[in-house]
Amino acid sequence: MQRAFTITEMAVTLAAIAALVVVVAGGARMIERSALAQIIRDIATISQVAKQYKQRVGHYPNSESDWHAMKQSGKLQDISVEQGVVKSPIEGGFFHIRGGQLLILTLASADKDTGVLTGEAIAYLDNQIDDGHPFYGRIRVDADTPCVQSNTERYKQHNDQDKCIMHVVLEADQGLSAVGGAGACKQVGHMREISDPAVRCPKGRIGKMMEICSGNDTTEQFTYWKQLAGSCMQPVMCHDGVNRYAPGQTMTQTCPGDASLGYVLECTEYGVWRRPKEDLEAGCDMITCPGGFLVGMMGSLGAEHCPSGYKGRTRLEDARAAVTTMCAPDGTWQVIGNECAPQYGSCQASIHDQRDIGCPKGEVGRHVQQCVDHGGQDYWMTLYDHCQPALCDGLPVGFMIKDEQASCPNGSTGYVGRVCHDDGVWHTTYHYCHDA
Repeated sequence: MQRAFTITEMAVTLAAIAALVVVVAGGARMIERSALAQIIRDIATISQVAKQYKQRVGHYPNSESDWHAMKQSGKLQDISVEQGVVKSPIEGGFFHIRGGQLLILTLASADKDTGVLTGEAIAYLDNQIDDGHPFYGRIRVDADTPCVQSNTERYKQHNDQDKCIMHVVLEADQGLSAVGGAGACKQVGHMREISDPAVRCPKGRIGKMMEICSGNDTTEQFTYWKQLAGSCMQPVMCHDGVNRYAPGQTMTQTCPGDASLGYVLECTEYGVWRRPKEDLEAGCDMITCPGGFLVGMMGSLGAEHCPSGYKGRTRLEDARAAVTTMCAPDGTWQVIGNECAPQYGSCQASIHDQRDIGCPKGEVGRHVQQCVDHGGQDYWMTLYDHCQPALCDGLPVGFMIKDEQASCPNGSTGYVGRVCHDDGVWHTTYHYCHDA
């Protein structure tokens, strides 16, 4: 007669089975992570070798003869490339490589029709290498992929059923933050202002859009620029010497010598005051700037007004101009905002040489760059960027105060004014002095 299992024996057996499942599952996860880590290393190796190839011949490898030449160099180590296809560490997965002027690795099945990675695995790679976003940056998936949650921009987690195709865009000239045409950076942890003039802080916010040099390992073979969040947190405010105002708020200025006259000023998204259009006919004295524009009116300038070492968007690229100006109370045009971005291209100088590209108009300080080398390619890297919006004793460009220490010349009446210019210096104006 067979003896039945006791409750204690059954509990011990179930616990042993559960422990075995955990060990097996954990081991499988470790194997998967090991394979994903190898994918990262393969991407780094292929990227580095392909970049060096482009430096020699002017384009990325895109034919069997190109890949044969790369293999002959011995730099691909243990990676086997046949007709632009590399076997990946994931079972049934292959890198399909498209070269030319852009280098794209597509991780899919041998026939390139089906995916081999889950959304969770792609998310892991995306967060290790790129920005974690499924549709932007270097790691991307197709728009209709089942590995992204419906109506969201997040990868699916804990779903082993859906396998998707992953694209790795390397060394792109467009759509990425690039250094001299290459996305690599030298020093992990280094930060700089984004070089794309289209990526600026939104109007009404102070700051600079920053990016940080990131990497997946200490060798820095595969490094990349990653945009930092929270770069433009401080809101723009206007000052009247005592109080602070948010954009859209107004204040009334009375005319010196006649308090019954005055005009309205409105705080702008640039942190400077301007006259609203409906109030342009009011005021004390109708001072005009070149072109017949009244004080407080705003204008714009093209990208050619960004200084050397900077680039601005042209009107062909975007409706917004590179430089925004305002007619100041002394009848001069002053820069109150710009969308000029620093450039970090090839040095054409010796390694470790430095240069000061200064600041765009409307800002004061210094922006010093140093020539560095990364993988045989040199580029300018920011050592420090001290450029800040120009202010005069804390007051914004275009603000005017009465000079209590000065008198109008030759017996004239009125008052001497001081106007803050875009160099951060008060400039004296006699526009408000009148013959007796």
